[in-house]
Amino acid sequence: MKFTIQSESLAKMAGDLFKAVPAKPVIPILQNFLAELSNGLFRLTASNGETTLRGLLKPDSAERDGKACVPARILIDLLRTLPAGAVTLETGDNASMSITWGSGRSSLPLFPPEDYPAVATPPKDAPRLQTTSETLSAAIGKTVFAASSDQTHPALCGILFDLEPGTSSIVASDSAKLVCHSFKSPDVKGKASFILPTHAASVLRTILPRETNVNVIFGDKVARFTAGSVEMLSRLVEARFPDYRRIIPSSNDNIINVNRERLLATLKRMAVVAEKRAPIVKVDLDFNTMTLSSEDPAMSVKGSEKLEVDYDGTGMRIGLKVPTMVETLSNIESENVEIRLKDERRAVLIQPCESGRENEPYEAVVMPYRIQ
Repeated sequence: MKFTIQSESLAKMAGDLFKAVPAKPVIPILQNFLAELSNGLFRLTASNGETTLRGLLKPDSAERDGKACVPARILIDLLRTLPAGAVTLETGDNASMSITWGSGRSSLPLFPPEDYPAVATPPKDAPRLQTTSETLSAAIGKTVFAASSDQTHPALCGILFDLEPGTSSIVASDSAKLVCHSFKSPDVKGKASFILPTHAASVLRTILPRETNVNVIFGDKVARFTAGSVEMLSRLVEARFPDYRRIIPSSNDNIINVNRERLLATLKRMAVVAEKRAPIVKVDLDFNTMTLSSEDPAMSVKGSEKLEVDYDGTGMRIGLKVPTMVETLSNIESENVEIRLKDERRAVLIQPCESGRENEPYEAVVMPYRIQ
């Protein structure tokens, strides 16, 4: 193959795709990019065997089609040092690729492209979803932190795409907490769902172009996300996600309405004095008053702070994990949040205040800690 392309464009695409190159691959060939030139378009592929990223660029000029595997790390490190402008890549019969720029030239080794593993794709008639990159990126960002890392519960080691005509949801849980972010999906034809692994979800969020439509098609084992010239294919978690709708409480009638930023700031202060091994904040509720307190007896530190809130429910004391509360509140945009409780033992529901819920359909469920 032989073609000329702008070094900045190629360096950016290679850098994005490198997120899928494994540090210690089971198959050595996966340390390489698969480079292909065909019909005037250049495609670069990176894969770790579970997640595959593809990028497509149109060269300034193209002379010969072809494909080869080129060391990913070396190619990226070289491209990042090149001056801006045109660069020519050429492969011959000597198992190497020459890269020429200005008055400079370099040579990289090549490996057989047939050794690069084939990538499974969803069937053409598989369920589909179309949304925007902003919508998808926000939904992943607001939920992925709640996914589990416990491999003994594979269904929770990813985020659930629960698709329905009109409104769909992305959900994550680690048993101690659950978050659900909903978004409009008018093009979805019927109910369908899949679980995207956590790592793939995080990678997808970082490579999505801005202000671009995202097309999603998925089967039983693989999903494909296409946004502009970027494509990601990922194996799916083959397990059944819990019935999350049954987990979200519907009868919590003790309702706190509180300013989100003030509560978040108080929680961060309590985190400083909380026990590091088990950072729990005690929450005492009384009429229009919420008192938060934490302590670390081993370090002889403690603290408390009283907040004015809108609350006329039952007086009670509950314990909440500080990092979970901070992460949850940080992913809500509404000025005020609504915290709904049943009692000291049952799940707590956190969501934007009623006036902001239509524009931010977000629900979080956290399990309290029993305070003696």
